[in-house]
Order: sequence, then C-alpha cells, then structure tokens
Amino acid sequence: MILSTLVTRRRQLIHIRTMEQNRIQEQTDSVSQSSLSWHFAWIDAEVSLLDEEISEQLLNTDSLAEKRKILNSVKGVGAVTLAALLVMVSEPGQLRRQNR
Repeated sequence: MILSTLVTRRRQLIHIRTMEQNRIQEQTDSVSQSSLSWHFAWIDAEVSLLDEEISEQLLNTDSLAEKRKILNSVKGVGAVTLAALLVMVSEPGQLRRQNR
C-alpha cells in the first residue's frame, strides 16, 4: 500500500530533522549552521509534500472510507495520525499466528 510507504518516509524525515536539530546546537561555524538550516528547509518542504500526498491517499482510497470515518470522529485525530493508525494497526482476524 502506498500509504504505508508515505507514512514510513515521513517518519524517517522527522527523525532526520530531530538529529539535525541536535547537531545545529553543537555547531559554531556559520557554514555548518547555514548547511543545516538549508537542510531543515528541505526536510520541512518534503514533509509538507508527504502530508499532502497522505491526505490525498486517505481521501481517494475507497477501502479505507469506513475506517477513515470512524477515526475522523475522534477529536484531535488529523490526517497524519489517521494514516499512521491505519498503516500500523492490523485488522482483527488478519494477523497470522506468528504475529500474535
């Protein structure tokens, strides 16, 4: 499912951004800080693109309509959380014995 790939990539980029934020605190030279600032901007732009694609996938995937409706009824659950839940949580009865 493409949604799973998008959610995974978004999570990876958020992790990279956190690592870079930790690095920038250690950098004192302007070249490194500039490079890290550029990288933040790139990561933020990529995350925004992924958020748009995740939202589009959620809206255009008919098999997720019922689950989407239920999860959207929960206050505070947005597109990213909705996608993560749909990707990470298996349906009851779909787990194989080894996964239980």
